[in-house]
Amino acid sequence: MVKNYIKIAIRSIKKQPLFFLINVFGLAIGMACSILILMWVRDELSFDRFNKNYDNIYRITSEIQLESITPFGMHDALIGDILVEKLPEVLESATYTSWCDLM
Repeated sequence: MVKNYIKIAIRSIKKQPLFFLINVFGLAIGMACSILILMWVRDELSFDRFNKNYDNIYRITSEIQLESITPFGMHDALIGDILVEKLPEVLESATYTSWCDLM
């Protein structure tokens, strides 16, 4: 049975090679895009999961109104200290600065 399927496939490839190549490249591109999307989703869902209290970690972002609303992850360095003082729900704060964010 499998032998018959292989024979039919080979005949079809010999008869219409361009159609075969279009199908194979389309399948390869579709699978590559699916894998990349799945890898991106997995990375997004695993963000900060290394910490045992990952469900209590929050990030403060600002929205700067230029031509469109753009989320921006930079604040004054003292915002964490102010939040710890003013809000009893905030236990600790940390400041993170990346050189890529500054450029």
